[in-house]
Amino acid sequence: MIASAEVVAAANTLARHGLVTAFGHVSVRTADDQFAITPPVPLGTIDASTELIEVSLSAGALPHGAPGEAWMHVAIYRVRPDVTAVARAQPPASHPGAALPGPLVPVHGQGAWLGAPLAVYDDARLVRNEAAGAGVAAALGDARGVLLRGNGAVTVGTDPREAATAQWVVEQTCSHLLRVGDTDARRLTSDEITAWQATWPELWPRLWAFLAAPPVGISGGTR
Repeated sequence: MIASAEVVAAANTLARHGLVTAFGHVSVRTADDQFAITPPVPLGTIDASTELIEVSLSAGALPHGAPGEAWMHVAIYRVRPDVTAVARAQPPASHPGAALPGPLVPVHGQGAWLGAPLAVYDDARLVRNEAAGAGVAAALGDARGVLLRGNGAVTVGTDPREAATAQWVVEQTCSHLLRVGDTDARRLTSDEITAWQATWPELWPRLWAFLAAPPVGISGGTR
């Protein structure tokens, strides 16, 4: 399967904003029991000629050429029929963010979009087997994102652009939490979290438009 425009845009945008380095992958569900994932190459090199690797959710082994951590995609698609795309990246702030003592309750509204508190998969080893993938899916639950301690983050969405947008929110959320540190700072209340979560369908396309545009600076403001 040739990479769709949405996969190319998501992969390239993650790379352009420094949310991935040489590692990371984007996948999209192609059927109830199948998805296609980017090959193990830097996401900034993905283009319309890139051949995606097709993976069956019922397979007992990954197909040749699939990224070793495709197991987390397998596990998430198996238990989340609402998910159509998965992005796996390494937002820089996600590493120290995942090391903070929990619970990681956000201090800015957009952080609520990921799930609050932000969950952490508490195993820094690469997710290269079926059991580890299932552990990531369990940590994610019904949220939009989960930190992988020492290993970046995974986000989900209805298409690759939405999943990629959520990776930028991971970076912002962890950056703000790190500035606050392990203190008694005021964090979002449950009512505030619920109110912010309801705005995601309306606001993520605007945030994606910002991310996909030629870079002119980073701003987390919402109007």
